[in-house]
Amino acid sequence: VLRYATRDPSREFGGLVSGTGGSYNTYRGFVRLESGELATGGRGFASYAYNTTDKYKGDGEQRHQQFNLKLVQPLGAAELASWMERFVQED
Repeated sequence: VLRYATRDPSREFGGLVSGTGGSYNTYRGFVRLESGELATGGRGFASYAYNTTDKYKGDGEQRHQQFNLKLVQPLGAAELASWMERFVQED
């Protein structure tokens, strides 16, 4: 059984930007934007990550892009959550 858990969107508006680099031409960038709590009580976030590095074997680069979107809407005593992920690998 595979279980996948994600963090819930923040109740506060905001965001996060980070980046790093390393050996073998490794670079990673990440950005997330939080909606904060909306008039409906719902909240959400959108995020994007980009990674690139030299290939382990052979010439060239290995690149990954990831897009995430999560929305949470309270419905009485319950919550409705929606999650979308798009992952692109370029070799």
